[in-house]
Amino acid sequence: MQNPRLRRSHRGRRRRRHERVRGGGGGAGPGAEAPARDDVGALLELTPHKIAVCHLVQVLAPPAPFQSVAHHNRLGLFLFSLTRAAAVVNSLFTTCYKYNMQAENAAVLLLLAEIHKKSDNAVLGLSYALASQSFCKSFNLDLLEASATLTLAELWLALGSSHVKRALGLVYQSPPMILVHGSLELRARSQIVLAKCHLTDPEFSVFEDARAVLNPLNQAAEDVQVLEYHEMAAEVYYLKAMTYNHLGKEGKREEAAACFKEHVTALENLCDKEDSLAY
Repeated sequence: MQNPRLRRSHRGRRRRRHERVRGGGGGAGPGAEAPARDDVGALLELTPHKIAVCHLVQVLAPPAPFQSVAHHNRLGLFLFSLTRAAAVVNSLFTTCYKYNMQAENAAVLLLLAEIHKKSDNAVLGLSYALASQSFCKSFNLDLLEASATLTLAELWLALGSSHVKRALGLVYQSPPMILVHGSLELRARSQIVLAKCHLTDPEFSVFEDARAVLNPLNQAAEDVQVLEYHEMAAEVYYLKAMTYNHLGKEGKREEAAACFKEHVTALENLCDKEDSLAY
């Protein structure tokens, strides 16, 4: 008869041998890779959305009391829309990353940068815009790269006058591609950013070179007139009114101010109409 101790030792050796084969020799097999994939997936899924929500809540908190109940509700809807947009776009980015859709990732990252620019969070938007620009260069997406470069210029400009030179340099990189292949909206944006760079630059003098500001603004005004884009048109005429005010041309200033008021009124009427439809 076999010794019971010897039988137990054989069973122990067989059990340990079976565990080593199943585990792939010390945890180097497929079973050890799954947690790493799960960690990466969780990181990609959670981080951008969480950061977006936190920053949007902080940025959109109004420093002054609400003007009305409608203003309160509209700001709340704006916050909800941006937060929801960040969540949806982040989910889209995760899907594109999962299926190796690298070219589509460039557009998604640029959209995230635009969302954070809209929420007045230029610092966070810069990282997304730079990532989008990198994807565009890797896959030769020239027009999208020009758009990402323009968004980068807008984000740097939003950080203050100390970054004007950097923003202006980025703006001068984009026009050839935008003017030839860009949409009217993209062309108008590039002209507006160019004018804003000059007006923000402390070394620039409107008296010495007013055309550097007025020419791009006039071109942008023509483009947005075709698009009937009231928000962008209001910005154009505001900048024109401010420029004419610096030049002391009161007649043209009042004309631009009247156009500004007209587009703001049209934009408010459109918002009120959307609010009434929502209820």
